[in-house]
Amino acid sequence: MKISISKFVVFLLSITLIISCFQGVAMAKSQSGEEFEVLVNNEKKITIKTERDGVIGFLTFNKETSEISLKTNEKSKKTGKNQKDYKIEVETATEDKIEANFIDIETGEEYNVNSDNLQASFAFLIPLGVIIGEALLAHLIAIGLAVTIAGITYTAVKEVSSKLKKDKHKHYMAMITRGDLYIGNALSRSQAVSRIKSTDTKNNNVWSVSYTDAASLAREAGGNRTPVGPERDWGKTSAEGYYQHFHLYNRTGGHSFYY
Repeated sequence: MKISISKFVVFLLSITLIISCFQGVAMAKSQSGEEFEVLVNNEKKITIKTERDGVIGFLTFNKETSEISLKTNEKSKKTGKNQKDYKIEVETATEDKIEANFIDIETGEEYNVNSDNLQASFAFLIPLGVIIGEALLAHLIAIGLAVTIAGITYTAVKEVSSKLKKDKHKHYMAMITRGDLYIGNALSRSQAVSRIKSTDTKNNNVWSVSYTDAASLAREAGGNRTPVGPERDWGKTSAEGYYQHFHLYNRTGGHSFYY
């Protein structure tokens, strides 16, 4: 059974962040009074917690696999224990829109979250845990750690670069958004060459794990001609959100980033 959650319900947990730090733990508060606490944030994962009307939710984003899951203390229909688990399949998660399916692992029921949907039908059937999960997902996006577009999750480069440099892959999808560089799925060499040669400005950037890999990629994509760079945008040599990169010899296509 699939049920939709409306923008009307989501609005009850709309987030206006007031970021602060208390005893070394990142905290934020929404308009409706919920506090968000970052419990874990390391190379492997980030876990965020919040509570509403006695229901506690823990959302975990796995930085290695880009999987997002939700655990709550709602009562299980089968075991009677105060624990429920949801798998979250995200189609879009940006500051402008959230669209995702929350799947109850125990029952298989699916709940669709779509912030563009103005219909409030069946809203009363949505578990509070799912509503809390949507708020946690919105908070994950609001603090700038990840975005999901067309089903692909991109993570802020500073959150994953150290880990990816130890991986077997050399090249990854890259996207410039919200004033920073975000890293997506791994690419083969041929996929990376094809992507950086594209004229689609939203989907033609590549991040590589080293200077050498970024330079050789730009050279190959440019027909073995000497690439332009490395460089940052003019006047941005020390600015946040700007990273060293190469261009193809004639500055067509995308950026070949490294960090």
